[in-house]
Amino acid sequence: MKTASYGRMKAGRCIPGQSGYLGCTTDVLPTFDKLCSGQRRCEKSVAELDRLPTACSKDFKSYLEAEYDCVEGE
Repeated sequence: MKTASYGRMKAGRCIPGQSGYLGCTTDVLPTFDKLCSGQRRCEKSVAELDRLPTACSKDFKSYLEAEYDCVEGE
């Protein structure tokens, strides 16, 4: 795992850029590193993601952005 953030990172169809609800993210890399690193697959349900801490208002749905590299095992 290289990065993992949970929250509202970008404007989109549902939230315009001037809404004031962008940039409320939480670094969840330690959580996802523990859950996913070394695994062949890593799937998490929406219900699991909804339990992650976030700095965003509960009025808006947060989402996960993650970056990773797949490496061949030894």
